[in-house]
Amino acid sequence: MPALQAPALQRVIWDGLTEARQVAAQVRAYPDKATTGEWNWVVDASQADLYYTRISAGWDRYGNIKVPQPL
Repeated sequence: MPALQAPALQRVIWDGLTEARQVAAQVRAYPDKATTGEWNWVVDASQADLYYTRISAGWDRYGNIKVPQPL
């Protein structure tokens, strides 16, 4: 684990990733078509999934550093 990945930071990151996945699922399950304006919630839900993958599996842009899920 890189030195800057303290357990408390890992927990904060994973709490956010978990919540983002839950909200993304709620957006996808919303029964009405989402309106678009400044934000496109359906696209943002997909973006949340992409961030989840990049942070948990390694992001090529940042040297494939992974943030492992805390125990």
